[in-house]
Amino acid sequence: MVDLLELEERIEKCHKILSEHPDSQIFAALAEAYRKKGELDKAFEFCRNGLRNHPDYGAGHQIMAKINFDREMYSEAEKELLLAIKLDGRTRLTEQLLSRIMIKRGEFKEAKNIVEKLLSTDKKNSILKTLLEEIQKGLKEEKKRGVVFTPPEELTPREKKPAKVIEKNLPFSEALFSLTSLPSLMAALVIGDDGLVRESRLKIDFDQESLGATGTQIFREIRECLPRISFGGLQQFLLETEEMCFWAIKLKKYILLLVCRSEANLGFLKIQVDQILERLAEE
Repeated sequence: MVDLLELEERIEKCHKILSEHPDSQIFAALAEAYRKKGELDKAFEFCRNGLRNHPDYGAGHQIMAKINFDREMYSEAEKELLLAIKLDGRTRLTEQLLSRIMIKRGEFKEAKNIVEKLLSTDKKNSILKTLLEEIQKGLKEEKKRGVVFTPPEELTPREKKPAKVIEKNLPFSEALFSLTSLPSLMAALVIGDDGLVRESRLKIDFDQESLGATGTQIFREIRECLPRISFGGLQQFLLETEEMCFWAIKLKKYILLLVCRSEANLGFLKIQVDQILERLAEE
């Protein structure tokens, strides 16, 4: 049972520390206290603002994963948790949270593997036992629904796992925050074809208006040249400089411009960006 009085005292102490030291990592403890109190909007705002100043703080991303889990935003919860794991490594707590996310997403077999592994070294853990019961119930319900599994040799790689239905409910503001939470991304902007910035999140002091106008101009120039050499319509471009990479991606009505460090792992970054864009609800 949550001790509300204790939570209120913790929240008051965290606010006092933040007022004296705005760049303190205490934001994570404050967000966690608000989460436990059930005030998820406040928890999200404090954690989001803190991660802007501390994008490489693994504990902060882990708290954000819990907040998104409680908000039933399971894809975002998984993304934040994977960032926490990348920064600080795997722990029993991260594995347990990952299994809970998988259960909510109906990935019962994957969740079962994690929980059984955790139980093998902690057989009396009541929380893990409860999770395993939930997984077994999910597997039974799945079987009752008549899920048919085709032998692996008859499947192509794409057919081995049914495609998931992606709910496009992530607004620009949350999408850009999620993008700039990635350690190597320094800025994310949604810009119109006229070069005007629709929404932005910046980690460092960029002139966003000039950046938006320049990104749009480059995109327009390339788009106009491509038909002459029959390469088809422009979807995205990557421009690398000595210090930064500029990556522009065509959306339905806008252009998403990302700025990342030149040493960024672009392969890993593309996977993370694609996952966020799958959830994007264009405004």
